[in-house]
Amino acid sequence: MMSGEKTNAVLEQYLVLAKGARGAAAVSLVKQALEAPSLYVFGELLHCNSVKQLEESAEHKPYADLLRIFAYGKCSDYITNKQTLPEISAGMIRKLRHLTIVSLATNNKQIPYGLLLKELDLHNVRELEDLIIEAIYAGVIKARMDQSKQLLEVRYTLGRDIQISELSKLLVILEDWTGKCSESLTDIQNQIVAAQLKKAHRVTQNQQTEAEICNIKKTLKLTNAERSGVRSSTEHMDTAESKIAKKPSSSATKTKGLRGSAKVLKL
Repeated sequence: MMSGEKTNAVLEQYLVLAKGARGAAAVSLVKQALEAPSLYVFGELLHCNSVKQLEESAEHKPYADLLRIFAYGKCSDYITNKQTLPEISAGMIRKLRHLTIVSLATNNKQIPYGLLLKELDLHNVRELEDLIIEAIYAGVIKARMDQSKQLLEVRYTLGRDIQISELSKLLVILEDWTGKCSESLTDIQNQIVAAQLKKAHRVTQNQQTEAEICNIKKTLKLTNAERSGVRSSTEHMDTAESKIAKKPSSSATKTKGLRGSAKVLKL
């Protein structure tokens, strides 16, 4: 998988070499950069003085034009101007096709196979799918091939160079993106406030419920205490009445004694 740090490191090497390259040496440097398997950005190299000077020579200008196509163009641009451009190697063709997929994905994340075959100058689906797999393994894109629908579903692409003329369009896109981010942030903040209010309401309800439960427990405790007091008083009264009922009266005892005396006298 290609990383941004690795790409920048490779590009930096060519930028350093370009400072001292002139004429044929600059042409050789351009060829090496286009062949480099991990280098897919060329805008900074294109703006080096040594590369700009290639445009001043009829012999070397085609290489500056070729570098410009790799920086900003597609396969169709090379095919259209092929007669005035240098012959390119199989590795360069592969890289330009990878870059073309990136450009197509900028406007459409679901790219029909038919459009890819046309833009990449390929003749059958097998070649196309092999190229897509290469681009995925190279880290140029993250995508899925839908063979049933004949679509390439792109989820990520590396960034390409941007021409100065496209900066105003990019600014509009960035402003639109910033606006959507602000809307999303406002929506998130509103959801946070709503969640906090809901939480506070739930806490208040829980506190009220706990207070009510506490009051009910106190009421039940007092009621049970009162019932226990009444029961104890009733039992005490019943015990006292029972003792009174069991104790013989003094008049009954006296009467019994008198009856006994009478019997003795009679004898």
